[in-house]
Amino acid sequence: MKTLLNPRYVLTSCLVLLLAPVSSHASLGDALDAPGLSWSANSSPSGLAAWFDQSTTTHDGSDAAQSGQITDSQSNWIETTVVGPGKLFFWWKVSCEEPDGEDLYDYLSFSTNGVQAVPSIAGDTDWSWHYLDIAPGSQALRWSYNKDSSESDGQDRGWVDQVGFFAGQVPPIITTNLSSELTVAVGGSAQIEISVLGSAPLSYQWRRNGANLNSGGHIGGAETKTLTLSPVLSGDVGTYTVVITNIQGSVTSAPAVLHTLDQALDTTAVLWTMSGDANWLWQTGVTHDGIDAAQTGPIDDSQETRIQATFSGAGALSFWWKVSSEIGSPLGDRLQLFSNGVPVLTISGEVDWHQEVLPLAEGSHTFEWRYSKDSSLSSGQDRGWLDQVQFGPPLPELFHLSANGFTGGSFRLLLQGEANRAYRLYSSSNLFDWVPVQTNSDPAGLVPFSDPNAGSQSRRYYRAETDSN
Repeated sequence: MKTLLNPRYVLTSCLVLLLAPVSSHASLGDALDAPGLSWSANSSPSGLAAWFDQSTTTHDGSDAAQSGQITDSQSNWIETTVVGPGKLFFWWKVSCEEPDGEDLYDYLSFSTNGVQAVPSIAGDTDWSWHYLDIAPGSQALRWSYNKDSSESDGQDRGWVDQVGFFAGQVPPIITTNLSSELTVAVGGSAQIEISVLGSAPLSYQWRRNGANLNSGGHIGGAETKTLTLSPVLSGDVGTYTVVITNIQGSVTSAPAVLHTLDQALDTTAVLWTMSGDANWLWQTGVTHDGIDAAQTGPIDDSQETRIQATFSGAGALSFWWKVSSEIGSPLGDRLQLFSNGVPVLTISGEVDWHQEVLPLAEGSHTFEWRYSKDSSLSSGQDRGWLDQVQFGPPLPELFHLSANGFTGGSFRLLLQGEANRAYRLYSSSNLFDWVPVQTNSDPAGLVPFSDPNAGSQSRRYYRAETDSN
């Protein structure tokens, strides 16, 4: 059933409509970055909210045109007329009712002289661009937000930004800008790439911290769309931009800041490598030292992200780590440390910053920090962090745990430590769940332990601990 509007309400709405075009239409050219074109805005049926300039949802970070609020079976549009032939470029976005296959309900469309020129967009479609030929003669270009006879979803709006029409040579137009932050490993390789449209020939000049780069040595492509650094050096850290030029002018990219894992992990002369389904990231949001730390890369179910380094000689490896994930035992989502391919430490769930110290014997030791996800579910921030990795001189051995064989079905161990100090023995079958076995002390510092459950397990790990004082 339709409800008739109160006549007073209709009159008030009309008064507002008469005033609105004065302020909103005058700024459409600025919102669309095309003030040289003559713009008009209208609604069907008349009396509806027109498109307007706003700065909340934009592609260029400044402002964009947004469709006004309309209801079922209504549409509103913005339009300009150009004389072709030429090239048209624009960005658009929509948030509305989802389509059903090829059937569109609410949607944003574009036409030239009343003929659809590109596929319409619907649902939650983020910013995308079109670059198309405009035919000779007078061409009416129209962007229209259209609603069907029922239902709404999303923000129920369409947006258009950065419209450009070029009857001759086309200036450089950046279609995909640089990533704002890049994390790479010293000794590895990195590529930074820009995507640009425009009339040929296009020239490129890459810069680091404002200074022009030249190809040579480990730097390649300083005058192309793709800059290559191989191998990455610690001196490559900095802010990168690229200037693209043709006969119509030039444009400078947004900056990309390049960081290395060495920065995040506070290491020098350590060769880090990254592998898996995503690279680890340098970041400053979650750290132990208050400066920066490495964070696991974004991965999905059944994926993993890894970093690895090799340390040689006797010494002590120390690091701080933290995790916020779905808890798992032994599976689930987890952050693990592997030594020469063997898992030695695992944390999962909500585990705050804490330090691990591992004594290393003579030889080569390859350590890998791996964040892995199981086949379903996520919890917490779904991330792990690593900070302040250090490799130094060997630690003094305060106590030593050794196997003493099976006796009467129990596995026996012997700890050599300090006299009159209590030691606690823990066991595990998976390096994740540690179960207390026994607490002992001995006046002479020789502490025997016995595990009666060892014979029923296919594998068994042990560790001992004592209070620091």
